[in-house]
Amino acid sequence: ISGSLFDFAVETLAPPTISWQSRLREYARNAAEYVRGQGDYSYSRRSRFQPDGCGVIYPGSVTPIPEVSILVDTSGSMSNEDIQRLLPEAQACLRSSAGSMGKVCVCDTKVHSLKTVTDVRTIKMGGRGGTDLRVGFAAIGKVKPRPDILVVFTDGGTYWPAQALRGTRTIVALCGRCKVNPDSVPSWCKVVDIPNNK
Repeated sequence: ISGSLFDFAVETLAPPTISWQSRLREYARNAAEYVRGQGDYSYSRRSRFQPDGCGVIYPGSVTPIPEVSILVDTSGSMSNEDIQRLLPEAQACLRSSAGSMGKVCVCDTKVHSLKTVTDVRTIKMGGRGGTDLRVGFAAIGKVKPRPDILVVFTDGGTYWPAQALRGTRTIVALCGRCKVNPDSVPSWCKVVDIPNNK
């Protein structure tokens, strides 16, 4: 087989390239749809099929709106450029939640900020020390209501909790010049590997 024909075959049969932004938004959207699909019945809303003349009140169906939280690694190995480049995607993830708002936790070895925001650009990115995101996971695990979806922006050079937050789907966006191999991220996370040059 000639070299040009081989190159053509490799290029043609290569898997399609999907941008990391699309993959991250797809994971967040799928997690949000999973939460919305967990509908239930509640007496806070009456059924539309209430029989006339019946003294019984039937519960109506309710659809939960997902709670989204974001954990941003601001350790010294994450550059300001990395963090600024990720903010638009963090904002896009918040759009999956109620009122396009959610809790954003800024953390290195301690939590520098944990507040509800509608615009992630208003958060002050403190830190620049070592990395231990277990502290951020623990802080988010104490908030009420607990998030349905947690999106973590990190280079992965951290200790991880032994298990996921209960009832929370975790998406890890690996980024930065010092990012680790995606295989080192716990199996209970969905991983999006962000190229350094895009």
